[in-house]
This record gives sequence, C-alpha cells and structure tokens, in this order.
Amino acid sequence: MNIQQIYKALEYGVEKDQAGKQLFNEARSPEKWEQIRSTHKNQLDELINIADRYLDDSLKGLTYSTYRKYGETGSRKEYEAMYFNRRGRLNLFAILSLVYGEEKYLRALEDVLWAICDEFSWCVPAHLDTWSRVVSTRENMFGVRGKIRGVGREHKTHIDLFAAETGFALSEILELLEERLSPLVVIRARKEIVDRILASFYEFNSLFRWETFNNNWAAVCAGSIGAAALYTIEDINVLVPLLHRVLGILECFLEGFEEDGYCVEGYSYWNYGFGFYVYFAELLKQKTSGRINLMEGEKIRNIALYSQRAYLSGGKVLCYSDAHENIQMKPGLLDKLKSIYPELQLPDRKYEEKFGDDHCYRWASYIRNFVWYNNEIKATTEQRMAHYFKNAQCLVARQVDQANTVCFSAIGSHNGLSHNHNDVGNFILHVNGETLLTDLGMGEYTSQYFGGERYDILCNGSQGHSVPIIEGKYQKAGHEYGARIINVTNTEEKDVFELDIAAAYEHEHLKSLIRSFTFQRTPVVSLLLTDSYTFTQKPDGIIERFITKYKPGVEMEGVVVIKGNHGGVKMHYDSEKLKCSIRKVGFKSHRSLEETVYLIDLSCQAAGLEKNVCVQVLFDVERI
Repeated sequence: MNIQQIYKALEYGVEKDQAGKQLFNEARSPEKWEQIRSTHKNQLDELINIADRYLDDSLKGLTYSTYRKYGETGSRKEYEAMYFNRRGRLNLFAILSLVYGEEKYLRALEDVLWAICDEFSWCVPAHLDTWSRVVSTRENMFGVRGKIRGVGREHKTHIDLFAAETGFALSEILELLEERLSPLVVIRARKEIVDRILASFYEFNSLFRWETFNNNWAAVCAGSIGAAALYTIEDINVLVPLLHRVLGILECFLEGFEEDGYCVEGYSYWNYGFGFYVYFAELLKQKTSGRINLMEGEKIRNIALYSQRAYLSGGKVLCYSDAHENIQMKPGLLDKLKSIYPELQLPDRKYEEKFGDDHCYRWASYIRNFVWYNNEIKATTEQRMAHYFKNAQCLVARQVDQANTVCFSAIGSHNGLSHNHNDVGNFILHVNGETLLTDLGMGEYTSQYFGGERYDILCNGSQGHSVPIIEGKYQKAGHEYGARIINVTNTEEKDVFELDIAAAYEHEHLKSLIRSFTFQRTPVVSLLLTDSYTFTQKPDGIIERFITKYKPGVEMEGVVVIKGNHGGVKMHYDSEKLKCSIRKVGFKSHRSLEETVYLIDLSCQAAGLEKNVCVQVLFDVERI
C-alpha cells in the first residue's frame, strides 16, 4: 500500500472511532472478563497460586555478570532465565489485574513495569551485535561514502525480537489498565516505549537487518513495533510513515512462504511469526475500521491452514528444521483464524498452551488465549489425509483405522533454508500419538548453534537425520544442495513419494540416489523405503541411518523393533546385505535438557557393493 492509501484508511478509522470504536475493544468489556472468569476458572485458579509464590519472592536484578556471559561463553540460558522470569510476572499480574482488579495484583504489576523500565536493554545479549564487532552503520547512504556514524547502536535503543515484543506488551497493558495504574508508572513506561522502540525505529541511521528478513524476525519485530505505534502515536502524520515501513517489512516476511503456505522454519516459528502478523493485522483492521485487512488473499489462507496440514496426532506436529515436536496450541490464535477461515480444523483442546509452556512468556499471544478463546469451537481432525506442499517438496499423510492412527511425512527441498537443517530426504513415521522415527527439531540455542559449528551439532547435521551416510560423507549446507522430485502419487490404497537426493551430497562418484517412499494404507498400514544408488565406481561403504527417541531392540536377524507406549514398528531388512548396529547418544534439547537418542545404522559392506546398489527397508506398524 502507498502512503496515501494508508493515510486515508487511518482517517476513515479515526472518524469511525469517534462513534465509540476502540482499539482491541474485545479486551475492554467487563462482560468479557466476567465470561473469562467462568470459562477459564481452573486456569485462573492455577495463576492465583503462581501469583502467591511470586508475591512472596521479590524481583531479582539483572546482573552484569549474567549479561556478559553470552559474550564470554556463548551460553544464553543464565541471563535469559532471569529476563523471561520478569516477562512471566508481567503476564501473570496483568491478566489477574484485568480479571480481578485486586490491589495486590495492580501494585505487583507496577513493580514489574518499573523494573522493566530500569533494564539496561530490552534485548537479550545473544541478539546484540557488540559481541561480534558489528556496528549499526551504513555505507553509501544518501551519497555519503563510509560510515555515517562511527559508533554502534546503544544497547538501550537496539531492537530485537524481545525488545519489540516488550514494547508491544507494555503499550497494550498500559492501554487496558491505565486508569488503575499509577500515573508516574504509566508516563515512565510510555516514554521508554517511545525512546527505545518508536524513536529508535525512526532514527536516521537505522535499517535493522531483520527488516529484510523473510522469516519470523520480520513479522515479530515489525508487527510489535506497528502495534506499539497504534497504541502510542495519536498524530496520523507521524503514524503513517511508520506504518508504511512496517507494511513493507511484513511483505518481506510473507515472501518467506511459498504460495502453498508451507513454513520452512517449522510449526513453532509458524506459531510465532505468523501469530504476530495476525495480532498486528487485527489491530490495524480495527484502527482503520476494516479499510486495511492483511488477512485477505489465497496465500494468507494457505499459511493459516498450515497448522492443520502440519498436524499429525496426539498433540504432535511436523518438527523439521528448528521446530518443536509438541504442538503448543495457542487457542487464541487458532480460534481467531477459525473465525476467518471456517474450513480450518483444530486439534483437541487438551493440547492448549498453559502458563509456562511458552518459556519466553509472550504477552501478545497470552492475552489473546483468553480474549479470542471460543469454547463453542470443536476439535476436528481428518481421518484420512494426504497433503503435498509442492513448493516445499513435503508430503504429509495420515491413515486412521480401527487399530491405529499412523502418520507419515517426508521432505525434499534444499539445505539453504531459514533455520536450516541438512535433512534432504528425511522422513517421519508417527504411530498413535508417538513419533517413532523422528526429526530431533531444535536444539539448545548457543553461539555455536548459529555459528560455524552449526552442522557439527547432531540435530542440525545430516548425521542426526534418517538419511544415508555415503562413504563417511554427510550432506552439505547451501541452496545448491537439494532434491529433485520424480514422482508424487496419492491414491486410496497408497501414497508414493520419489525423489533424487544425490545433489545434497558433494560426492564426485555418486550419479543419482533415488529415495522412494511407499506409504501403504490398505489392507494394513506399512511404509516401504527404497534407496537406489548409481555410482561411477564401486563405493567403499554406505550407511542407512535412522533416528528414534524410543529404545530399539533386535528381535532377530533382519528385524529391529521400535516400541512406544501405544504402538510400534518393525523394521525389516536384508541381513545378508546389511549389518545392523544401534548406538545411544546424548542430545541437548532447546530447553537445555539432556535427551537420549538412538542411531540405528544399517551398513552396506564394501565387499558386497557394486556401482548400482539398492537397499529396501520395510516398516510394519503394530498396535501395542
């Protein structure tokens, strides 16, 4: 949209607002909060218990010794644990103040608002460029050669994901509770929002790197800044150019999605990035009385429907790239999307996000879990599903019969994605709510995780995925290392997905590697994996690797059993050609927890190999 269109839309919204319409009006009604007290009674009772513990535990200061730890060791968890504890307090006391309005909650909220205003920076140290000697300067801008300014951006005025979110959170909380909070706290907090976020965004020497990103950063930062501006800036002449810039950044975000709506960053980042896109879009729609609606268009619809297309069963979702296996269902976001796109299917309410599930305690999604919640919406999941994301080269299939719910997914694509893992040709096999052949998803975020050692970490490199290891070589990172789709066929009886993944390996003697999946639906559910190799000379060795978090066992020669609590699979292979070994290794999860992972290796010995090699593994599904 051009500036004139934005200006006219805001003018129209201002005229309508004089008739009584207010921003985020759905959160202002006393009747709404009365309803929430009824629909969320158990959840609110739990929050009261948590609040009592917080009231007995004074606010901790954010020390410099923890602030500097990331720069010294690359570890994020020490400072961020203290930082996000404050955001948890903010959410807790703001919600309880809105629901009950008791003095003890309001005073506790004022204390945490005041403490957040005291913070040296609203960013987390891992997102500050100081540690890597990058300064916020621009060359050749407006014809000036060299640096416009000779110093880096101050930490206080730098904007990362969490600084932007903090600006959004504070501006919305102040708007909803201003009349019940101390005027001094309100004035101070608003000044910090202006100085740290809005004025910094407007600054002459300013183009934040995330403004050109095609991932979640663009939506979270721009959407949060736009929301804070809508709440804080009254002058249309000041607001319009800021919104124009925000809308341009959101266009970059949408370019990160293909037309089929697939999120290459995974379901977790779909929740995050697209969530903030929706939160801002709804505020802007209200501010302009419907004249600007960012939720229109077929591509937006496909992005919204990604949530059901990526869903497996039992609260589990696709976990390719840096994603969580567990759904972390945000009822506010999904119920709002359901109101816009009635065809959207939602999982069972028991998988809804609870306080503490989001360890970053994001206010924007949390309050909407209450305000946008619609208890009349019922869970619906397709019994039989086969969806192919053509642009992303990802197949997802589900088959439900009297005995089992079985889901299968495989991915081609390339190894140059945002939050990339080297996983071309990887697959998932999920039985009765348990992902038995899995993708490990996101690991512990450290400086090494996003540095030169990224693909040495198990969950990121192809060594930690169910893909071949060829003469000891793993897949390479980069856009040029990808798959070529050969065949995708979906029928009532079976789904076939066939692709050549040879280009993912920088291997001079490998001409082709055709990986074929046949997901048999009837008469019984099974998965047949066939890898057909063509070399220019005899290879020295091939390993077919499979990844599971469930302890496997060797039933007999040629059969490996992987059992969960509710189902299992039997891996059948030719024991005359393949030697099986199973190894237990450790893996650091995103929450810094040590997890156990099992590597099942089927090795083709060099003595029995020729230029053309064919390996087959059959997975039979069993009910336990």
